[in-house]
Amino acid sequence: MEKIIKLFEKYGIKLSQSQEKQFDTYFHFLVQENEKYNLTAITEENEVVLKHFLDCVLPCTQIPQN
Repeated sequence: MEKIIKLFEKYGIKLSQSQEKQFDTYFHFLVQENEKYNLTAITEENEVVLKHFLDCVLPCTQIPQN
């Protein structure tokens, strides 16, 4: 999922290969389950990455690292 990597890097977040795989797995799971349960109207890959994944992770970049 090259889109995830590039978008996260744009905001200074470097994902490990394991994290990239986890986001990819979760994206496909979300879209699949959304067909059953109508979880979200956002299912297009770029929008999911931006509005679900990045929105959740971005605040963590504001936590001071000691």
